[in-house]
Amino acid sequence: MRTKTFLLVTIILFVSLLLTVNAGFPNFVSIDVFNLSSGSSSQGGGFVVSSTNGKLTNGTSLTYDTFNPVSSSLLNLSGIININLTLLRNGSHGNYVNVTFGWILTKSNGSTMLNVTVHNATGDDTFIGPSGVNASSFNYTFNTNLLPDGIYNLSVHVENMSDGQSINGVVNYSRGFDIAIDRTAPNITIFGMSNISNGSNVTGGVIFFNASINDSVTFAKYASIELQNNFRNGTTGIGFNVTLDKNFSGFHTALILSTMTDGFYTVRVYANDSLDNVNMSVANLSFTIDRTAPNVTNVLTNYSGDGFNFTTARKIELNATVNDSTTYVTSVVFSLDNGNGTTFNVTGARALNDATNASTYVAQLFTSTIREGYYTVRVMSNDTLGNLNQSETIRFGFDGTAPNVTQFLWNDSLGVLNASNLTGSVLSLNLTVNDSALTVQEVRVSFSNNFRNGTSGIGFNVTLLRNLSNYHAAVDLSTLTDGFYTLFVFANDTVNNMNNSLSNLSFRLDRTPPNVTTVIVGNLTGKDYYNMSIGLSEELLGFNATINDSTTTVHTVKFSFNSTNGTEENITVVVVNSVWNVTLNLSRLTEGAHSIRIYANDTLGNLNKTEYATFNLDRTLPTVSVSCSPSGPTSGETVTCTCTASDGGSGLQTSPVIFEGDTDNVQSSDVTASGTSSICRVQDFAGNVKTATGSWSVTAATSSSGSGTGGSGGGSSSGVTGQFANKVWTSINAGETASVPVANGALGVTEVSFAVEKTTYGASIKVDTEAGLPSTIAPISTKVYKIVKITENNVEKVLKGTATIKFKVEKTWLEGQKLKKDDVAMLRYNEGKWGQLPTTLGEEDDTYVHYSAETPGFSYFVIGQRTGVAAETVVAPVEPAPVSEPVAEAPAEEPAVSEPGIEPTESKKSSKVWLVPVLIVIVLGVLFYWYSRKKQ
Repeated sequence: MRTKTFLLVTIILFVSLLLTVNAGFPNFVSIDVFNLSSGSSSQGGGFVVSSTNGKLTNGTSLTYDTFNPVSSSLLNLSGIININLTLLRNGSHGNYVNVTFGWILTKSNGSTMLNVTVHNATGDDTFIGPSGVNASSFNYTFNTNLLPDGIYNLSVHVENMSDGQSINGVVNYSRGFDIAIDRTAPNITIFGMSNISNGSNVTGGVIFFNASINDSVTFAKYASIELQNNFRNGTTGIGFNVTLDKNFSGFHTALILSTMTDGFYTVRVYANDSLDNVNMSVANLSFTIDRTAPNVTNVLTNYSGDGFNFTTARKIELNATVNDSTTYVTSVVFSLDNGNGTTFNVTGARALNDATNASTYVAQLFTSTIREGYYTVRVMSNDTLGNLNQSETIRFGFDGTAPNVTQFLWNDSLGVLNASNLTGSVLSLNLTVNDSALTVQEVRVSFSNNFRNGTSGIGFNVTLLRNLSNYHAAVDLSTLTDGFYTLFVFANDTVNNMNNSLSNLSFRLDRTPPNVTTVIVGNLTGKDYYNMSIGLSEELLGFNATINDSTTTVHTVKFSFNSTNGTEENITVVVVNSVWNVTLNLSRLTEGAHSIRIYANDTLGNLNKTEYATFNLDRTLPTVSVSCSPSGPTSGETVTCTCTASDGGSGLQTSPVIFEGDTDNVQSSDVTASGTSSICRVQDFAGNVKTATGSWSVTAATSSSGSGTGGSGGGSSSGVTGQFANKVWTSINAGETASVPVANGALGVTEVSFAVEKTTYGASIKVDTEAGLPSTIAPISTKVYKIVKITENNVEKVLKGTATIKFKVEKTWLEGQKLKKDDVAMLRYNEGKWGQLPTTLGEEDDTYVHYSAETPGFSYFVIGQRTGVAAETVVAPVEPAPVSEPVAEAPAEEPAVSEPGIEPTESKKSSKVWLVPVLIVIVLGVLFYWYSRKKQ
């Protein structure tokens, strides 16, 4: 029955043996153990432990290959190892399991070195692991340092017992694993270089290294060499390692030197066995690589710098600092080449006077023993291996003879002779120059410029080019400044000996007109432009100009007089001591602006016509008037007198216009009797003076009610032809802003201001009102408030940016035209059409709204409705015949009405529309009056 039970019930136990190796880092080997109990009950079920290539299986003996360094069955261990054994218990045998680990030194006599048994005699789970039928575990820690170095076979003795005693146990004892215990580094018996001697100096090639290495326990697994670079001067380079290849005879490598830098190399060998025990005690080899020529750091002489020259005999001391960082300098030679094929050497001696000069080489040379020439000294230095440095040089020149100039002339095919007067051309220079000692280095011709007045201009040099026979250059006179030129030849040889003895050619170049240095008009003296006014008392006017020519002479001078009406008169003037003068009778000239242009010619026909002066001839008195309001006041009433003035010629010099003894042009006083105002005196720039006074007559007061007789009843002065403002400037500087204030409120314009880009002389601005547009001006379709004409002289051509025109519009006009404040703009007539100017709305007072506009120029302007505002078309009327006398300006405080003659059609319609409500008001007033009387 028990046999059947064993046949029917087969318990499979899986046992895993885990060997954990601690030797700095763990290595793991696994073994599977099978319990396939098939024996009788008296045997208690046996463990059959066997292995094939490390895998334990059932039914075979535990066998291993003989020792083979590359076999996977060999384990290399050292230090403390942990062996963990996990078994599945066989419950039918009381769970008694003992395990013995045996260490056998297989490489010697095969004797057992050490047995360790882990015994469990209790049959419980106290030691064998977790409870349960199918789990048991053993842990065994072993110190391999207890064993000497060698190759060991680790055997596992597994015993399955029924009572915890060995007498009834079934034992299978078989071999396990080969294990190496090795704590000794390999032995290096031979290490050398086969193709060079130790300590050799080389420049390249290949060095063969050989090493014989063995190990008493395991085997030599790996070998390498370390090369450390150290220079002779004590500095350390970068080291590196090379792995040696292994063959049947040992370890070796071929080191290619072309990949290595120069230096002194020491070689150390590293040998590793299979447990990585390292032998690095052998470092007996060295060699030096030197492919670099000695370093020449400083080449000097006892004279200053490279390329020095001298013309007398002397002693030259040549010095060179030479060193070699790897090997040693063996020789230094100074090689001298004078450029004509002759070369000789001077050997440098090493200076040993002190340690600091240990690398300095010196040679002495006496120039009395050498011929004249330009020498190149090349330093040639060799080291121990024959590396040559010949890159460093120093030069010196020895020549005391200047070049010889045998011919100097220019080409006269264009008629250019020596000492000619020229305005332009090309000079072809030709020189023949040679040097008896060396060669000609450079030939230059120096042009020295001297003016007729004794001053010196800026000279310059022209370097000549060499051809087969001589030196030549073509000089374009258009690149030269005017002056009297003397030509000097400078010929240099290679050591800078100079021949400058020849200067036989000269010419005069003049393309510049005479210079007008001073112009005197009347009693005004200056240099540039003038603006002046000539009055009634100056009938004779003198004109003087100081004119000279720095190169040739002034030949003729003319004064050209031009007037604004287009007439021109030329007068040839005479000279006294370089001053050219003429006196002009002004009675020959009409009133207006005149200019005098000076024409000055020199000997070669160069003309200066850039200088001129301007003056205004003004014989007409200014216009001045004083108006008093009211003109017929009653006693005690206030009378206000206003002075206005203008000048259509040279312009008013009196600015602002004021009454004598007062500060402005308005006087107010309460009157009781008839009288006159203070004198208003004005003067123009020509010195013309005119005065005016205003008057009033006092009338008796009346008892009737109503408003007084003075004033205009709220009306405004119309823009009548002849009302204007004018201003003339003697000069306006560049960037300066000028302005024309307009006091006459009837003009609509209150101020014109502008700036100029450059200084202008005799500038003027005139602002006129116009009753209508001329027939030559295109009509304008807009509501018109004012027509203004602005004329200028010497302003628009130098205008900087735009001019600003400030103007004002009566509020009553805006209301009558049903326009808003921002419906107003200024329009300008230009190039046959009207254009709207940029207009800005400004402040306002009780009577006016103020505006400003920007204009690029001056012509006819309209103040009115801006474009884009819905309104009826208004056509400005044709200008009527001009009025001979101006109309006095209405007082500024009285509001103005629309200009007569250009009232838009819509205004007439508006008047008729407003007539209806006025009549209604009158009728209602009559009815109210009648009703009131009837009620009384």
